[in-house]
Amino acid sequence: INLWHRRTCHQGIDSVISMIKNNLVEGMEVDPTDLLPDTPLPICSPCILGKHERTTFPLSNTRATKPLERIHADL
Repeated sequence: INLWHRRTCHQGIDSVISMIKNNLVEGMEVDPTDLLPDTPLPICSPCILGKHERTTFPLSNTRATKPLERIHADL
């Protein structure tokens, strides 16, 4: 399932399983034990990293009064 998850551009595992069960993709073969309900879902590092949220900027007591007086950037 993990291989097909990557081949379908990191589609959700439930969608990949649905494609397999409904024979929506020709030649899409997987180990039948991967479709059992108690089988743990594979961990996908790119998907985990893609779901991370960045931290917010801290509130400041002063406001910029002129253009370019304060600049924010992601590094």
